[in-house]
Amino acid sequence: MSKSKEIVKFIEKFKAAKTSTINTIFYNSLRYTQSKLKKMTEYGELQRVRDYYTFEYIYYVGSKPRQMRHRLLLTDFYAKMTEIGIDIVLFENEYSEVPNIRPDGFVAYSYNNSNYIAFIETERSNKLDIDKYKKLYKSGDFFKRFPNAQSFPRLIAVTDKKVTPIQEFKVVKIKEDFSNISNLIQG
Repeated sequence: MSKSKEIVKFIEKFKAAKTSTINTIFYNSLRYTQSKLKKMTEYGELQRVRDYYTFEYIYYVGSKPRQMRHRLLLTDFYAKMTEIGIDIVLFENEYSEVPNIRPDGFVAYSYNNSNYIAFIETERSNKLDIDKYKKLYKSGDFFKRFPNAQSFPRLIAVTDKKVTPIQEFKVVKIKEDFSNISNLIQG
């Protein structure tokens, strides 16, 4: 599959991505990425709008997605994971395979021969609802749905809001500027 098709597929899956995010994941040459994305926009493969704060282009397919900032936080998180050398095995957007919850994402990843699974919540404005994950943990429904799972997934909270630690399972807080992204690879 060509890089252009991979980019379109990625943006269709995640709904939106910034130029810098696409550069990190696909090319690693900003000038080339900008040129490629400009051509893809001219050919009608992608649409774009300019971010009013950063003046960076945001790309999407079809109609402009709702909750743009929320979507971008998830794609930026994905890019930051790849940037620090995490091997992403599976990354699902708006994960709906688990009863009674709908996390923003679900990820299976590995780093230094350690494997992890995690629910992802990106929270910009409200308080993070950890209670629904506690209920899922206590109910055992996750293990009924995934009997081969070795442990309950971590909860990765990408937010600048306060996150209260809990005992049932690991909660990893990642700041919205990703300055503490290395928390993902620490035990």
